[in-house]
Amino acid sequence: MIFSLPAAVMLASRGMVALPKRRLGFWLVIALCAASIPTILIRFHKPREDWRAATNVILSSARPGDAVVIYPFYAVPGFEYYLQLNPRAPALHPFTQPYYGPGD
Repeated sequence: MIFSLPAAVMLASRGMVALPKRRLGFWLVIALCAASIPTILIRFHKPREDWRAATNVILSSARPGDAVVIYPFYAVPGFEYYLQLNPRAPALHPFTQPYYGPGD
């Protein structure tokens, strides 16, 4: 919905100017923006990435000599950290993308 933001801002500014008292229009726009803050805070959040559980799922079904494809590259440190913590982890062959390789 970000593509509709310019139209919404233009519509709000036209409405603000059209009101008989300009100060009332300004405070009305501020009130409408403030009313949208709870929705933004509730709906838009980054999901928690549970690398421990993901690594445990992979290691629980892995056998020695298996290969693991780790993509994107920023997932490698989390996977390697929890792999080192597991003393019974099988020997895996990880395939990863190079860090910021050409064309990325």
